[in-house]
Amino acid sequence: MHILVNNAGVGFAGESSTTIWESPLSEWQWILGVNLWGVIHGIHVFTPIMLKQDFECYIINTASIAGLITPQAGASIYSITKHAVIALSESLQSDLAPFNAKIKVLALCPGFIKTKINESERNRPEELDNDKTTNPKLEQVMKAYQNIIASGISPNIVAEKVFQDLLADNFYISTDSHPLIRNYVKNRMEGIIKDFKTK
Repeated sequence: MHILVNNAGVGFAGESSTTIWESPLSEWQWILGVNLWGVIHGIHVFTPIMLKQDFECYIINTASIAGLITPQAGASIYSITKHAVIALSESLQSDLAPFNAKIKVLALCPGFIKTKINESERNRPEELDNDKTTNPKLEQVMKAYQNIIASGISPNIVAEKVFQDLLADNFYISTDSHPLIRNYVKNRMEGIIKDFKTK
């Protein structure tokens, strides 16, 4: 069994946050470049190798619960990239189907994990540095995100959950069964279905 994990995430719950219309283009370039293009590069390089090997393989793309719910204030660009990773994962699975490939695709959608994602600013390339300031209306939101991350679940629990779902033949891997999270996902999906109902 060969496993590829495309795991990339920056631009969430940092020291500052602005709205999408206030964010400089360098902010979009940085977050899209890591969160989305990081996964694209992994797929581009390793999928042809896996197809050629014709061996049981798994491609796990780390999205986020943010990719399944309506984007929340202060996390818009991050959420947009994670929605894109979900679509990318679904597209990869669809594209592989006609080839009868021995490759299983999974979309990892973690909730709040105790990581240092709120410190990701330290990895920003100099050429994409900017003087972004926090919109005052989002300061408390950022602090709330940071506190929730600090009390989040351990990455070890996430790893165990990944292997459980991998063996269970699931596509979406959720690490958080909190009713509030489930309701956010449910409300978004029901809102879409409601608007598509025939008159």
